[in-house]
Amino acid sequence: MPIYAVGETDGVPYFAMERVAGCTLAELLDEVKDREPSSLTGADMSAAIAKHAQEADAPATPAYLFGGSWEEASLHLVRQVADAMHHAHRRGVLHRDIKPSNVMVTLDGRAMLLDFGLSSANSDSGKGGSLTRTGALLGSMPYMSPEQTRGESHLLAVRSDVYALGVTLYELLALHPAFGSGSSPETVTAIQQGQRKPPQQLNPSVSWEAETVCLTAMDHDPARRDASAVDLHRDLGNVLEHRPIEARRASAWLRTRRWAQRHPTLSVACLLGAILVIGGPSLVAWQQHEARAALQVQNERIQNDSQTILEQNAEISAQSEQVLRQFDLALETVDSMLTRVGADILADVPQMTVVRRQLLGEALDFYRRLLDEQADNPSVLARMAHALHLEGEVLGLMGDIQLAEQSQLRAIKILEQLLADDPGNLAHSAELALGLRKLGASTFEAGRLSNAIDLTARAADAQRVLLGEADDVDGAQRSQFVLTLVNLGSMQNAAERMTESAESFAQALSLARTMAAEFNDDPRHLTVLARALTGAGKNAESAQGSAAAALYYTDALDVYDRCLQAFPGHASMRAEQANVWCLLAFTCLQMAELNNEYKRGPIENRYREALIRQTVLLDLNPELAGLEADLANTAISFASWLVDEFRAEEALEFADQAHEYYLAQQNRGLVNSVTIPLLDECVRIRQLVAGAL
Repeated sequence: MPIYAVGETDGVPYFAMERVAGCTLAELLDEVKDREPSSLTGADMSAAIAKHAQEADAPATPAYLFGGSWEEASLHLVRQVADAMHHAHRRGVLHRDIKPSNVMVTLDGRAMLLDFGLSSANSDSGKGGSLTRTGALLGSMPYMSPEQTRGESHLLAVRSDVYALGVTLYELLALHPAFGSGSSPETVTAIQQGQRKPPQQLNPSVSWEAETVCLTAMDHDPARRDASAVDLHRDLGNVLEHRPIEARRASAWLRTRRWAQRHPTLSVACLLGAILVIGGPSLVAWQQHEARAALQVQNERIQNDSQTILEQNAEISAQSEQVLRQFDLALETVDSMLTRVGADILADVPQMTVVRRQLLGEALDFYRRLLDEQADNPSVLARMAHALHLEGEVLGLMGDIQLAEQSQLRAIKILEQLLADDPGNLAHSAELALGLRKLGASTFEAGRLSNAIDLTARAADAQRVLLGEADDVDGAQRSQFVLTLVNLGSMQNAAERMTESAESFAQALSLARTMAAEFNDDPRHLTVLARALTGAGKNAESAQGSAAAALYYTDALDVYDRCLQAFPGHASMRAEQANVWCLLAFTCLQMAELNNEYKRGPIENRYREALIRQTVLLDLNPELAGLEADLANTAISFASWLVDEFRAEEALEFADQAHEYYLAQQNRGLVNSVTIPLLDECVRIRQLVAGAL
């Protein structure tokens, strides 16, 4: 929870924090405690929060959070807590008292981890330290890890907090505490021995995957739990996105051994009984076997020799399979640590574009070294092509169009070879189509319009075929197809092929709107709809005029606002929204003579809104060349309008600002045929204003 201010009044120190409208998980569970768990949905959770908060002006809850099942809503909330817990752990802080009453859920679906009053420095961090004496039992007994209940403070680490969050998830899924309440000796024994019912026995609607992730997090053996909160966060995401989970349940042998450890007397009795029951008949059978064996010695020697050969062959095969498994594991590790971090996790972190480029470069170097030894390994080649696509995308953001094209071309060449060897591989087909679209975008930026249209049309054709063959349950392939159609329509518009452009945008908008409805306004699909609306607005401005374009831009801004409620820190999405504000200002300026509604006030407001948004984004991401160019274009357009409004001094301020940005781009070698006339416009306005003043 953010701290807004700190200070001191009359000698009393204070700090101001956000006033949160919502309830704790404990209060939420109390609201539904008498309901049948399997009958609950995410909507019931949203209603319980609103009822407890009793807020008249409650913000709209995100559909992705409360629009599904009770299990999905629970996993979303606990996943947010895991993220907060990982943030604290990275700074060397253990919470030590995670439980439902210390987790707050707001009306808009945010989960907040509260009450760090019992926290301590994480022993894993090497900082040591504690707020209390050694051996003191801190926390709430039903949510303590086994090592906490034994007073083993020297063993407390990240996995102890992971355990407590697992117990909290258990209670959300089952609507029942894992170990009862209070701190009786029976409760302590149950915690230390891991005696709890599986959640599915209390709530049959709980999925096997969610139960496995929950039970792994709260395993009474610390070594078998998730190693960190980020591991738990990732596995909860796997369940929500229907991907394979990483958690594994205890084997039958381990469960048997633990049972024997809990019941030593009974286990010894069972073993002796088995010996008595089986031992007598086995002795007679053994004697008969020995008699038959004496008659078949020669045959058995031959059979033994044959069996030895078979076993040796089997051992060689097993060793080969193990080597292959270890190799695949190494590839997965590199993919997770370098490619995925560089492409996804850092994508919306300010000033991290250069770091993303470095991580992707390290991944590519690793794949190249592997290919020196295994030149035809399809798995390595596919991963390398994916990393090259991502590298090209990042290079494009940094303004290096030529290197971006080279990376995309290399990726496409690899994928074409992979498809030649395995024509039916849908994953390779999807990656190739995506690469053709990205290469088309880079070629368009370089000014080769005809080539860009050909490449993008190839991508659209490939994706159209793919949609007829692949099972697009989550809509990912259709989203990519919409984005390709938007690119193609924009390029056709630039080539003045207006009929084809209108067809591309009509198809893109129809499909995007259908998907937004099908997936209950999922923000991921709403983002695609916003981009389609923006492209359709630009196309409408050329074909139908400013009034039609303004309608599309207004709809796009509304959709972006809904998206940013779910992804508030998404830098690229905010950049897109700022660009739409500027486009709307242009269209309103052109409409000023047609309708007084679009005169001075609204036009100026839209320009200033676009400038503020673009300035903030550029301050956070100074390495992105595109943001600087967008801000310069908006500033010079605003300056031109201010000149027409006889506001010379203000116009000069924005013309000078645009001039500085254009010169900065020129110094980095990013000037093109569009930038040069805009530089001349800066000079013209400065001369015009100087004369007027």
